[in-house]
Amino acid sequence: TGLARLALRGGEIGAARSLCRRALDVVATTSETRGRSSAIHVLSVAAQMNGDLEEARDLMHERLQLERETGSLRLVAAECSNLSAVERQLGNITEARDLVLQALDIESQQDDVWSVPYSLNQLAAIEAHSGDMSRAATLLAIAARMIEEQGAGWPPDEEPVFEQTRRASAEALGEADFARAWTAGAAMAWREAAALAQPR
Repeated sequence: TGLARLALRGGEIGAARSLCRRALDVVATTSETRGRSSAIHVLSVAAQMNGDLEEARDLMHERLQLERETGSLRLVAAECSNLSAVERQLGNITEARDLVLQALDIESQQDDVWSVPYSLNQLAAIEAHSGDMSRAATLLAIAARMIEEQGAGWPPDEEPVFEQTRRASAEALGEADFARAWTAGAAMAWREAAALAQPR
């Protein structure tokens, strides 16, 4: 699965899928869950990146159920965020919003600052889809600052979402309004962002 993650970063989706299936074969006759969960996750991301959204959704539901059974709230939150992205692409905006808000709620309770920017990235895309470009730009700015502070980079499934939402909000708002929204977001603490994310 580790090799599959590297393959995804290199754009080798077919190789990533093959490696994940090999990983699942290894644990097929065992009760092991951590490696199984990781392989299902990467396989679902590969499916999503390849445009196989129904397959991605099925795999994400499988992993979500697995993590709920094992009691890993952090990974439940991560999978809610991932599944939100797929539901948004399938046009299920209400469900996508509910899922990402579940993720943010768990992340806030656990002070999981590493995961928050990914959920904010997904929520920003939902806001842009719903026409609230100022809110989308503000949420993106918070997410971008947190990623920079952590010294991280956007994963291959998250970066296109970030770039598309930033481009759409900048074009819709115009240079001055986009800059104002971005500056406001960049100055926010992450808990302010979590509060901003809640339904109005």
